[in-house]
Amino acid sequence: MMTESASMPGTVSKWRVRFAKNGMKGLFDAPRSGTPTHYDKETELRILSKLDEPVPHGESVWTARLLVKELGDVSDHHIWRVFRKHGIHLQRRRSWLSRHPNVHFHYTPTNGSWLNQIEVWFSILTVRVLRNGSYTSPIQVRNAID
Repeated sequence: MMTESASMPGTVSKWRVRFAKNGMKGLFDAPRSGTPTHYDKETELRILSKLDEPVPHGESVWTARLLVKELGDVSDHHIWRVFRKHGIHLQRRRSWLSRHPNVHFHYTPTNGSWLNQIEVWFSILTVRVLRNGSYTSPIQVRNAID
């Protein structure tokens, strides 16, 4: 058998032991730890449906790591493959925001912003009082404004 298959003696010995133990089924390749896991359509649907669920308490957005933790049996590489396939882009800014819960962005139009009103007030104050003035203490500045 060894000469016909051009195999090493250790390989033939392993085949014989496996055949004696399991018959023909023992000659099939055993699963290897290094083989990549293959996911089916059901796994892809589990990933996508998880994104529709609310995030766990204490989190602000779904991340690949969080999905790995929640699903338990899916690698982050496969999650990213599913994201790329469906054009899903997680914003990197959100991960920074999740670490800084006291920061909130508020978007306002520049022409309607209350900040413009403050800018106008400081402009008037600068033109009418502060420009060309010489003050040596905050009390003098306050008296000039009043």
